[in-house]
Amino acid sequence: MRLSRKRQQSPWVAIADTQSVPLGCLTHRAGDVDGGKRVKGRKRYLLVEIMGLLLAVVVTAAKISDQQGLPPLWRPLQFQGGWFHRLGLIWGDRGYGGHMLFEWVLEHFHCMLEVLEHPRGHGFRWVFRRWVVERTLAWISRCRRLSQDDEKIPPASETFIYLAMIPLMLKRLAGTSKNDHSPVLLQVNQFLEAPLTNY
Repeated sequence: MRLSRKRQQSPWVAIADTQSVPLGCLTHRAGDVDGGKRVKGRKRYLLVEIMGLLLAVVVTAAKISDQQGLPPLWRPLQFQGGWFHRLGLIWGDRGYGGHMLFEWVLEHFHCMLEVLEHPRGHGFRWVFRRWVVERTLAWISRCRRLSQDDEKIPPASETFIYLAMIPLMLKRLAGTSKNDHSPVLLQVNQFLEAPLTNY
């Protein structure tokens, strides 16, 4: 995917962010509360590269802080071996601030952690490069099954997030429009939009 856009295969910059979503009625479990966003459910931790493509995702209880959720993202990257050997910088918001987290990222990710401060003032403010991960969260939220968390276990939620990125990547690789769908793309979309009772 990156090679088709004339970029190196391994990214040098990654952007981290979180998304809190409510639990669905089929989960049958009392959810934890994200005090900052006032959402009772689960929290998704995403790490994307500069094009917005997903590098790693971890789903936890909503009460887990941003600083506690970043270290588990290291495991999927470690599992994929040398694919991310060039990773040298991670951008995040103020939730990822702190000297201890900075030292942990430097030791395990072998890269720098930079906090992108939100501009002062009221209302909407554009934050440099933060829009990349925000756009990825918007892509994911367009899937009906991911508008809330209906999965019994967090690993199942992580799997569906990875699946939600497949149609986007196929469209970009094929260079198709929204109205042109390949058979593989149609099957993926039908799977993501199917009623929960089918699985």
